Amino acid sequence: MEASEGDIFEGAPDALFLADETGRIVDANAAACALTGFSREELRAMRVVDLHPREHAASVEHGLRTLLAGGTVLRQRWLRRRDGTLVGVEIHGRRLADGRTLGIARDLTARKRAEAELAESQRLVRRLADSIPGVVYVFDLEQGRFVYMNDGVRRVLGLPPERLLGLDAAQVLDDVHPDDRTLFEGHLAKLLDAPDGAVLQKEQRMRH
Repeated sequence: MEASEGDIFEGAPDALFLADETGRIVDANAAACALTGFSREELRAMRVVDLHPREHAASVEHGLRTLLAGGTVLRQRWLRRRDGTLVGVEIHGRRLADGRTLGIARDLTARKRAEAELAESQRLVRRLADSIPGVVYVFDLEQGRFVYMNDGVRRVLGLPPERLLGLDAAQVLDDVHPDDRTLFEGHLAKLLDAPDGAVLQKEQRMRH
């Protein structure tokens, strides 16, 4: 048996809000109630702008006018929950054929938490790498350039890390001792053909 539009609307995992041309909420699904903490009856007594912080009212109204004019909206916003707390969401809005507007709000809590954890992990890795006396770098083989360089390059070569970031192998070749440039180029060629997880070692002289 095929699901009806009402079943799809109610069972959608994202929060769905239907609003009339005045911006008044006329319906919301279960996910919208769970996200905001408001009951369906409470949401139907509200306008879309009521779900946003007061200082964002003008921007929300502008977005509604964009939808009514046939445009679409895709942006990140804060929604006000029933208990007064704010939840970050990504909102995609569009106008339906009957003139109403549909707002789809996706909770960004998990994504924001993951982004924060990743950023903290990256900061930890950088601190550890900077504590190593030698040079630690990341060379992106697909892009063909250095994307990370620890502070050891300053101690070993007397160069600030920013000096090498973004450079490709050919640009760095000028800093390699002339007698070791062929060795350097051969090492890069081996890296391109090496399987994931392979460990290659080499020694070379760099200009200080």
